[in-house]
Amino acid sequence: MNFAPKVGPLVAEFLSGSTALFLGYFLLPYKFQMHAEAGFAIPAFGLLAWILGTFIDAVRNLAIESLFDIWWEIDWKFFIGNRDDVAGIEEYFFSFYRIDMDMAVAILLFLVAGPLVPYAFLDGPIVFYSIRTGVALTLLMAVFLLDGGLLRAEVRRYMKK
Repeated sequence: MNFAPKVGPLVAEFLSGSTALFLGYFLLPYKFQMHAEAGFAIPAFGLLAWILGTFIDAVRNLAIESLFDIWWEIDWKFFIGNRDDVAGIEEYFFSFYRIDMDMAVAILLFLVAGPLVPYAFLDGPIVFYSIRTGVALTLLMAVFLLDGGLLRAEVRRYMKK
């Protein structure tokens, strides 16, 4: 039995967590000097990105997968079947689906909860985004959602073959 971690989920978690952290770093009014203590900041950023990305992945699993399975159900048992079939679908479609959906959730969570971070954790004001920032992030999120939906449809098609 192979217990080695798969790269796809780790990449999806790290990228979505990094996205949320970078959005906060560049769009929230508090400017932290990450480069001042790089010996500490870089590993701390990596660990925090992974933890936040794992949370984002859990939100995707609980919210999006549950909703999508109502209309576009995936036979999850397929992923414990024939290794060759599973590897092909996972490598070419499902890993990218997971990344797209995790990125969309990261952007959505940032749009909703980001303005509250300075207030909740830093004794600062609730932040309001400019209209351009909100529209740009919403469009970016929509692209990830659309691509994720199309990739999920591909996964379903290949599972039926």
